[in-house]
Amino acid sequence: MKRQLIAALLTGVASLVISGIAAAQSAPAPEPAATPTPKPKPKLFVTGPQFIAVGASAASNVTSEFVPGSSTGPSEIEGWQTGESTLLGHFHVLSYTDYRSFAYEHVAANPVATIGGNGFASVPSFLVHDDEMESGGGPRIAPHVFAGLDLFTRRENSGYPPVHGVGYVLMLAPNPVPVISPYAWVSYTPNAGGLYTLGSAPQTALTYRGTRYRAGVLINEPGTHLYLDVGFAGEDLHDRTNAPAPVRDSMLAAGLGVRF
Repeated sequence: MKRQLIAALLTGVASLVISGIAAAQSAPAPEPAATPTPKPKPKLFVTGPQFIAVGASAASNVTSEFVPGSSTGPSEIEGWQTGESTLLGHFHVLSYTDYRSFAYEHVAANPVATIGGNGFASVPSFLVHDDEMESGGGPRIAPHVFAGLDLFTRRENSGYPPVHGVGYVLMLAPNPVPVISPYAWVSYTPNAGGLYTLGSAPQTALTYRGTRYRAGVLINEPGTHLYLDVGFAGEDLHDRTNAPAPVRDSMLAAGLGVRF
């Protein structure tokens, strides 16, 4: 009787052990904790659409102390560059450079206003050659609209000093998606000037306040990065200190542009 009791007890214990092992094997293993995916750090500087265009004037007009009645049809070449970028993955900025080089004829019969605008002088005929460049940029304030600062430089072969100034600029960036995309910028420089020396006289400040502008459209050749650039550009420089006369020029221009 005791042997039967012990056998039954051992059989029960063995059954419990086997059941526990089976239950442990059938229970799902706990899943490992998910490793959090690190957020990618924004890049410091990412370039966006970049445009560059070169062209020539189709019809130009210049008024200055050398051509007080204006000169029509001077030779002019011009070029511009603009590009959009992203800083720290969030801040959108636009930069641009605008270059213009034009020449027109001064005729000796036309008297030339002197510095300060206090009289006139006779100057032999010569070809006046002006080179101008402005470059600047700023952050986006609305879709495709940017505002910022620019640096303006003007040089000419008349003997006047180079003129430099810092101003403000409002820009409309071209859109690379549509076939026809407008673009524009206008700048205002409250004080652009240089120092002029005449013989043994002390240096004289020659300064202007000026507005410069450019507006046009880019017409895309489908399937390429080439654009026809058709636009209008000009400037208006007013006397601030000792300038002999206002300088005004405007032009219709056409050229070829590329996006990269």
